[in-house]
Amino acid sequence: MKRILLALCTFSLFGTSFVAASGYTVEVVSHIQQAHEEKTPVNVNTLPEAVKNVLSGNSYVGWLATIAFMVKGDDLAVYYEIELKKGEEITTLRLTQNGQPV
Repeated sequence: MKRILLALCTFSLFGTSFVAASGYTVEVVSHIQQAHEEKTPVNVNTLPEAVKNVLSGNSYVGWLATIAFMVKGDDLAVYYEIELKKGEEITTLRLTQNGQPV
């Protein structure tokens, strides 16, 4: 009797799982749009004055700007991506031409 009940319970569990899984059709469509950015290397010394002022401010004392890029996005917005180094620590800063964070 126990075997019959166990078999019946097992059969009913698999049966409901099969019905639930086969009863629906799901269509997944994925659209990925990648932004196109144009990065141009620039000399750190030729960055706009507003950007230089931010880099020389109190927030970045001890940090050295090592590499800079001018980045133009699809919407023609321009910002500067500057790699800063302090000892072994490296960070990237993104600023607009006016020195505002991106």
